[in-house]
Amino acid sequence: LAIEATGALLATLTEDDREQIVLLLSDGAVGDEATAMNYRRHELSGARVITVAIGENANGFMSALAADGTCIFVEADHEVAHSAAKVVSRLATPAHRHARLVAEGLTEQAPHIAPDIYPDLVVRLTGRMARPAPGARVEVVGDDGVIAVASIELSADSSITTRWANSRIKALDADVMAARGAETVPALEKQITDLSIKHQVLSKYTAWIAVDRSRTTDTVIVRTIRQPDYSHFDDE
Repeated sequence: LAIEATGALLATLTEDDREQIVLLLSDGAVGDEATAMNYRRHELSGARVITVAIGENANGFMSALAADGTCIFVEADHEVAHSAAKVVSRLATPAHRHARLVAEGLTEQAPHIAPDIYPDLVVRLTGRMARPAPGARVEVVGDDGVIAVASIELSADSSITTRWANSRIKALDADVMAARGAETVPALEKQITDLSIKHQVLSKYTAWIAVDRSRTTDTVIVRTIRQPDYSHFDDE
C-alpha cells in the first residue's frame, strides 16, 4: 500500500524544522477504504496530505483521505494544466494551519480534523450549539492564533442543520475507518445511525425509501390470470 510505504519513508527522516508534505495521486478506485484511512491516520499523522483525484470515478473518499490538507479533482484532460497549478500552490505553506471554530457551547464540529486555509480556497466549518445569547460571537482560530471573529446570527434556512449533519456523519465515518476493530467502533456507528435517522441524511448504515402517494389503486380493475402448468410434460 502506497500510504504505508510513504509512512515508513517519513519515519526514516531526521526531525528538523522542515514541514512534511505528502502528495497522493489516485484514480479514486480504492479497494479497501478502511485500511487506507487507518494507514493515513497513523502513518501520516505528522504530515500535510494533499490528494489528487484523477478521473470521473474518483469519489469523496479522496477528500476524506486528505483530512486536514486539501483534495484536487481532475476529471478531464483539459483540466490537467489548471489542476497542476493548484497542486503547486497547495505545496506552498497555507495561510493558516488547522482552522477551527471557538465559541461558548459549540461542540461536534465538522470537519473535526481541522483543515488548512489556502488563498482562493473555500473552507466550510460547521458546529452545533444551543441557541446563542444576543451578541454572541464565534472565532475562527488556527495554529497562529485568531484568524477572524464574527457575530452569530440566526438563520431561517432549515437546510443548515442537514448540511451540518451530513458533514458530521462523514467525519464520524472517517473515525470508524481509522479505528477499525477498536472498541469505540460500535459507539461511532450508533452515532452515525442516530444522526442519519434524526436528520434524514443518508449514511452507510441507513437507507431511505421514497413512497409515491400521488396515485392510488382504488380505481384499478383487478383481474386474475392463471399461470399455465406445464409440469405434466415432464411425465411424457
